Amino acid sequence: MDVNLKLNMWMIANRLSALEPELHVPESAPANLQSARRAYATQCVYVYQNGGDVVCDGGEEGGYVIFREMECDQVFEMVQFTFDFYREWQEMVIEAAEQLNYEKIVDKSWTVFHNPMMLLDASNNVLAMSEQYGEDEVNNDWRFLCRHGHSSVEVIQYLMEEGRKHEYYMSGSAKIYSFDGKDINANMMSAAIYYKNEYCGRVNVVEKDRPLNPGDILLLDYVIKYLSVVLSRLNQQNINERMLYPVFTKMMLNQAVTSSEFLYWKEYTHWTEDDIMRIVVLSFGDKEENV
Repeated sequence: MDVNLKLNMWMIANRLSALEPELHVPESAPANLQSARRAYATQCVYVYQNGGDVVCDGGEEGGYVIFREMECDQVFEMVQFTFDFYREWQEMVIEAAEQLNYEKIVDKSWTVFHNPMMLLDASNNVLAMSEQYGEDEVNNDWRFLCRHGHSSVEVIQYLMEEGRKHEYYMSGSAKIYSFDGKDINANMMSAAIYYKNEYCGRVNVVEKDRPLNPGDILLLDYVIKYLSVVLSRLNQQNINERMLYPVFTKMMLNQAVTSSEFLYWKEYTHWTEDDIMRIVVLSFGDKEENV
């Protein structure tokens, strides 16, 4: 099992956002905090009373958070419980990954992001979506995914054009993007999922109920580490009689491609139905050694 997940002040503030903490945390705050303390200790949150307020100090690089008009005992217990919560969540993610249960990872991750989350395979098909939101509660893209089970051509075209400015399709690390398209008009945290340079899919978290911040980026990168292993293993198995590979890869592996998959790919790459594609796979034999 991994070592205990370490936190930064962003993650703690996110968990206690209902208390409306006052944030003084740098974007680069490191995730190196292991627990809460009532006296100063390295790699711990120092919780102390300051007049009528409570300060949670994450150290010189970690910044601090202020809870106005609260008692130290109360805040200390909630901060310490936050560490316990994240450890339990970490254990759940690890267990779900061992079971190849990506749906459970997405479902339980709502408790840390509190925003709509979606997992797509390498062909833009939906693998899992947060069940806490109905089809009309997020945006047009969410509605389309709920109804059809895959991304719309318009969304793919928009992201190919807009996303290329920010390496949207190449980045394997979580990043927050701001989109103002007709179907995607919100901040969205996203990352491509790779395993050993093989593209496996994409995970998105849409900003809706709570603003996304650097703490979310660190947590999504943690989730991606496990999703990449899960999707890679599932690429070697059959899920509902279809593979996770995109169209090109399936054809190169001599796997069946349905007509709907093929037409969908042609449409969002601006090919017509009559355009002809030919895949040529070259196989090189071992080079003979000179004797």
